[in-house]
Amino acid sequence: MPPPKEAFQYNYQVLVWIVRSFPRADPRTLALGGVSLLSLLTIKFLKRRFPATPERLRSRAFNCWYYLSSFSTPIVIFIGTLISKSLAEHGQAVPVLGSFPSGLVIPSFPPVARFPPSDLIKQALPIALLAYVEAVSIAKRYSALFGYKLDLNQDMASYSLANLLSALWGGVTPSGSFARTALQAEVGSRSSWANIFTGTFVIVCLYQTHILHDVPYCVLGALVVSAMVNLINFREFYHALRIARMSGLVMVFTFLVTLLWSVEHGLFYGIVASLALLLSQLSDVVRRGRLGWKEGRWPDGKKG
Repeated sequence: MPPPKEAFQYNYQVLVWIVRSFPRADPRTLALGGVSLLSLLTIKFLKRRFPATPERLRSRAFNCWYYLSSFSTPIVIFIGTLISKSLAEHGQAVPVLGSFPSGLVIPSFPPVARFPPSDLIKQALPIALLAYVEAVSIAKRYSALFGYKLDLNQDMASYSLANLLSALWGGVTPSGSFARTALQAEVGSRSSWANIFTGTFVIVCLYQTHILHDVPYCVLGALVVSAMVNLINFREFYHALRIARMSGLVMVFTFLVTLLWSVEHGLFYGIVASLALLLSQLSDVVRRGRLGWKEGRWPDGKKG
């Protein structure tokens, strides 16, 4: 049974619906998705537990494991699709992507004149802000993880050009994607060639959508969940709470609001909480400075 539309208004409503609907879940779909997720998480754990080293790569068995684990994502999709087709042949089908339109629409200028300028600005500014903040967050996360230089000016120019071109085809706002970036990082992508390959593959798939007909939704969900798990680093929460408790609490508060409500609410209330903390710290510095000035001392305790 598909979820009602109102379940997607806020994230916590989706979580409540999932918990209430879990007893009515289809056992075949649940089993296929659970096995796919467990397989992907196990492979990732083993890759971290036994990383590739020059000594290990000399072993033929480890070489086989290394290449198989590197292509674990397409292998899981392929096996899941085969199982889905087998179940469908025996009258026990699971939900699949099915048929959807193929090809690209003819590019045209968007009908901006139909909408009042005030409404466009009110809708466009939050979308642009959220898209750019998400992209910068992803870029900083993976630049720190893999040690490459980050050029935010170049990112801004590329996202601007991508949005202008996307508008001609009626596409959604281009931005960095947590799920896609995490998935590419997990399969070993380290350069822009991965984006070129992904874009080429997407264009081919747009004209050959029938090859995706039998891919189960539960397998795709397992791929997204397995990729998103690594984006949540609880050690960073603990580290932030240790070195700066109030800033760490703002971090935890923003995470919980985003998780339970929405990205928009998390961004807004996170900024408000950060500004409140900043004003509190500034007022404390000013207060200690005035007190030190009256006593003939600087705020650090030295004589004036």
